[in-house]
Amino acid sequence: QLDTNEILKCFGFDLDNPNHMLIQTGDRNDRGPETYEVNEYFRTQQLMYPDQVIVLNGNHDQMLLDAAKRTSDLMYYNGGNKTEQSYSKHSGIFGKNGLLNSLIKVNHLMWLQNLPLYAESQRYFFSHAPIPKDAWRGSISKPDFRMDKQALIWSYCDEALDVWIDPILIPTDSGNEFKTCVYGHIHAGEIYVDKFGEDQVRTPNPQAIGNAILLDSGAGCWKDAVLTCIELPSRKCYNSD
Repeated sequence: QLDTNEILKCFGFDLDNPNHMLIQTGDRNDRGPETYEVNEYFRTQQLMYPDQVIVLNGNHDQMLLDAAKRTSDLMYYNGGNKTEQSYSKHSGIFGKNGLLNSLIKVNHLMWLQNLPLYAESQRYFFSHAPIPKDAWRGSISKPDFRMDKQALIWSYCDEALDVWIDPILIPTDSGNEFKTCVYGHIHAGEIYVDKFGEDQVRTPNPQAIGNAILLDSGAGCWKDAVLTCIELPSRKCYNSD
């Protein structure tokens, strides 16, 4: 069985190449039996390649922190029992009241708390959730959407796609064009079905609408859904199928 880095090398990606970067757009937790292993992989990769690996928090990652601090049980309504069980297996600490100490014991609490909600380069903007229009209208002159935690991890689409999917208009450094925005959170296949009809097959591929790319392919939520990644700037897609 290949480990994650060996799989990525099959796609031509190698963190030993200083020109390569790995950006994870959040939601590493819940609905799977190896949450600890997933978080530990990204944590160790960040330690080994601090300038090349960026890990963002999404709403499920925030739900884990809230559950650990006993401020919300929302995680347990979204597959969080498996998250707790995964951490218990490695920490030896069990139950809801032990989750905080479980995260502390495996050195994940501070790491999770300190992860950013967005990443940005000259050409790209990354966040877990798509930024809706009401969060970014006028953002060119007032870019405070970057401080809107609720929008960055929780925003969902409206029934009318054009209410939110118009891409967030962040000018590049040159000011002559706008950045490509890469999001998770919204299942790309759901957009495909909504836009093209229920008789269409769900697609595992990212959906590009305007200069927004929706990357989430529904892994853990749909039967037989796959994990997906995209290579930039080529926009070549790879998945676990």
